[in-house]
Amino acid sequence: MERRITIRDIAEVAQVHFTTVSMALRGNPRIPEKTRLRIRKIADEMGYRPDAMLSALSNYRINSSKRQHQATVAWVNNYPERSDLMKIGLYRQYLAGAQTRAEELGFRVEEFWLHQPDLTRERVTTILRTRNIRGVLVAPIVAVDTDFDLLPWDELAAVTFGHSLKSPMINRVIPHQYHSMSMILREVRALGYRRLGLAIDSEFDQRCDQNWQAAYWVYYHAQPLENRVEPFWYFSKKFNTSDFSTWLKTQKPEVILPMGRQLLPHLRELGYRVPEDIGVVHHNTTPDDFISGVDQNGLHTGKVALETLVAMLGRQEFGVPEIPQEIAIEGNWIPGSTLRKQA
Repeated sequence: MERRITIRDIAEVAQVHFTTVSMALRGNPRIPEKTRLRIRKIADEMGYRPDAMLSALSNYRINSSKRQHQATVAWVNNYPERSDLMKIGLYRQYLAGAQTRAEELGFRVEEFWLHQPDLTRERVTTILRTRNIRGVLVAPIVAVDTDFDLLPWDELAAVTFGHSLKSPMINRVIPHQYHSMSMILREVRALGYRRLGLAIDSEFDQRCDQNWQAAYWVYYHAQPLENRVEPFWYFSKKFNTSDFSTWLKTQKPEVILPMGRQLLPHLRELGYRVPEDIGVVHHNTTPDDFISGVDQNGLHTGKVALETLVAMLGRQEFGVPEIPQEIAIEGNWIPGSTLRKQA
C-alpha cells in the first residue's frame, strides 16, 4: 500500500516547519502569499491529499477553542446613502449572521462603503491591499444595472447575497425565494383562501430575479378562472393609493402577498381591517413578529456566506469564478396574526 504524503513530508522538501505548511495549505494570511503558493505547488507535485478524518478532528479542536483574530473581510455597501442598507431587516440579518460566524472563526467583518468621496478603483485597491483584505461580502445593491467596477475582482475572493448583483457573476448565497413563495401559497390555501393576490414592488421583484412572481404564475395558471387574481405592480417611491384601491375593488383578492407589511398602512387608509376583511402575508418575518409570512433565515444566510468566503480564502480562490456557485437557503413558515381560517 502506497504511503500517504504527510504535512511533515512537505515541510522537509519545502525546508520550513510543518506548522507553516499546515497554515499555508489552509490559506492563513499570516503566511506570505508567495510562501503559500510555493508550498501548495510542492504539495500538489508530491500528490498530497488531506486526511479527511484528521481534518475533521482538527476542525473540532479548533472550533472548541476560542479563536484569535486571523484576518478581516469587507462587508461592501454600495447604497448611495450609507445608512439605507441597514434599514432593511433581511440585510441586517445577513450582516449579523456573518459577524457572528466570523467571530467564531477568528475573522472580523468591517464595512466598506463604495460611495465615499473621490473613491476610485485605484484607491479602493490600495486601501484593500494596505489593510490586507482579500475577501469581500458584497451586500445586496439597489439597482440591478449598477456599474460595479470599483473593486479589483481579480485580487479578491467574493461572495454576494441574493440576485441583485448581475455583473460580475460571483458565488452567491440566496434565500430560496421561489420555494418561499410556493410555501406561502400552500399555507394560505390550507387556511381556505382562494383568491390570492400578488401585489409587489417591480424594483424589488427585479432584484429578486423575479422568483416571487415566477412561483405565483405557476400557481395562477393552475387555478380555475374564478380564482385568478391579476397582479398589482407598483413602485414604492411612487405608490398610488387610488390605483391600489381600484385593484382591490375590481380583482377582489382575499389575501395580499408577498409584500404585506409595506401595504398595511394603505389598507388601513382605505378602511380595510386585517385579517377580518382581507389577509396579509409578508415575504420576510420572524417568529416573534405579528405578521404572517416566511422567515427567510437571514441570520443563517449570513453565516453560510461567511463560511463560503472563508473556505474560498483557504483554497486561494480569487477572481471571478469560471462557473459561479449558488447556495439556496430554505425559509420557515410563520403563522402570525394577519391571516385567519376561512369559513
